[in-house]
Amino acid sequence: MGGRERKFPRVDPGRLVAAGESAGGNLAAVAALALRDSALHLAMQVLVYPVTDQAADTDSLRRFAQGYLLTRELLRWYQGNYLRDERDRIDWRASPLRAQDHSRLPPAYVITAGFDPLQDEGKAYAERLVQGGVDVTYECFEGQVHGFLPMAGVIAAAHHAHYRIGQMLRMRFGTLSDRAPLIGVKSRNPHMLPRTRKLPSGNIEDPRFYADQGARSESVPKRMRKHLPMR
Repeated sequence: MGGRERKFPRVDPGRLVAAGESAGGNLAAVAALALRDSALHLAMQVLVYPVTDQAADTDSLRRFAQGYLLTRELLRWYQGNYLRDERDRIDWRASPLRAQDHSRLPPAYVITAGFDPLQDEGKAYAERLVQGGVDVTYECFEGQVHGFLPMAGVIAAAHHAHYRIGQMLRMRFGTLSDRAPLIGVKSRNPHMLPRTRKLPSGNIEDPRFYADQGARSESVPKRMRKHLPMR
């Protein structure tokens, strides 16, 4: 390149987000923990069916061990190629659920899939963040399997998950108007905005369902109590 310095667009450090799905969700969660006390402060973390406990033996791991794309055997193969030895399974840098402190972390949007071996540990991580005082929105896409997010071209729920991620980011950065129009495919489920109730954590529960393979939202931050514009 002739020694020419490449110029990058100016980056607003207040709008940095760590996001990922599956193993990428694991890395995003770990990055949020690792950067907590650094000069670089993340604005949000988006964790899509993340690996949060490499030593987990949950009910969903047993129930969905075979027949739902991600098998328990395949998961163990991935772990065998990623971890140095068994001791790494309980290291928070591989298993963020096992970190001692989950306070002072950026707000999180956590997605799980209903037929995913990782469902329980994803939900457990969302609950652990809430216990640490973090604003969390947790949604389980009930009819989906691990890895559904990239299938937006053929699965309506995956398309909606992309919409929700974008919506959460826009709400976080104050670029989503309360009068924003409803965009995209309409849901066949008319019961999209039922009443909400408070959770002991101080968050609220909003048991919304999207389409026949949609999501259930179980906890929404206080500042996000207003009904969101849905498809």
